[in-house]
Amino acid sequence: MILKSVFIIAIVVVAMIGVMIPNGFAETVSNNIGSATIDENSYQSTQWGNVAIIVYGFIENEETCTTVVFYHGMLVCRGEIIVSTHYNPLYSDSPPDESNPTFFLVEHDGSFTREIYLRGSGVHNISVSYGGDDIGILEINPRQYLAEQKAAEQRAAEQRAAEQQRAAEWKAFEKKAAEKKAAEQRAVEKKAAEKKAAELAEKEKQWNEALAEKKAAEKKAAEKKAAEKKAAEKKAAEKRALEQRTSEARVAEAAIRAAEAKASQDLTNLLIITIAIASISLVITLAKRKKKKPTANTSQPTKTSTYSPPNTPTNTESSTMFFYECPKCYSADIQNNPDGSVNCPDCGYRG
Repeated sequence: MILKSVFIIAIVVVAMIGVMIPNGFAETVSNNIGSATIDENSYQSTQWGNVAIIVYGFIENEETCTTVVFYHGMLVCRGEIIVSTHYNPLYSDSPPDESNPTFFLVEHDGSFTREIYLRGSGVHNISVSYGGDDIGILEINPRQYLAEQKAAEQRAAEQRAAEQQRAAEWKAFEKKAAEKKAAEQRAVEKKAAEKKAAELAEKEKQWNEALAEKKAAEKKAAEKKAAEKKAAEKKAAEKRALEQRTSEARVAEAAIRAAEAKASQDLTNLLIITIAIASISLVITLAKRKKKKPTANTSQPTKTSTYSPPNTPTNTESSTMFFYECPKCYSADIQNNPDGSVNCPDCGYRG
């Protein structure tokens, strides 16, 4: 900001210096007839060493013109410019003073423009008149003007250099400020990026923790489900085993009942067979005894044997069961008693 203020002040000072520098000629003359002005921006050197300038002006009242010329088929009023050159008499080689007239035409709006040539390096008096009436004399010294112009160009060059220097300094300052601002902006962006990265990292951490918790919960649920499934399978297996044991028990019970029924049936059959055999034996014994019974007219009684088989009861009429072997020791010496009971002399069984 300070450099910019210094730059503005320098421009104002240079402009004031330019205003205070005196011109090398009178720029404008005027009266009630009109005005005439040297266009200092038109000053230029020609290839023959002359100086060309433009004089322009304005005529207030064209009707005062007394000099009329025929121009392009028309009568027009003519103005006159006389250039008088005065050389320095101190120089012996200076040429004599000379005067060169030049004419100009006035436009319909009263304006005029004329280019004139100044020869040599003396002081030139430019007399401008219109219709015989003088407007004024313009004075110009090309050498002085050239020096002033050169100095002005030098000052302008210096000013441009200073302005370029100040512009370069200002540009460097702006560049430095821009770089500083860019660095600050980069720092802010970096800080924002780091903050954003930290926030993203925190969010990612939270997301990973949530994901881990979710996975742990899913794993726990899966383990619980597997445990429940395993328990259900175990329970089902135990149920199936219980049902199988129950079925096996039922089958075993049925087999036992069948075996008991078969054993009972076998025992019943055995008893029936035994009874049948005993009955047959009894019938046979009775039949034998009946045959051996003596008659009434027999002179000598027949001696009957008192021996009975070990398995035959002595009192056949009161016997109800006959055993041929001991049911305990399977001895064949089983004895059948008249009351239906049996005894075994070998093991002492009585039944």
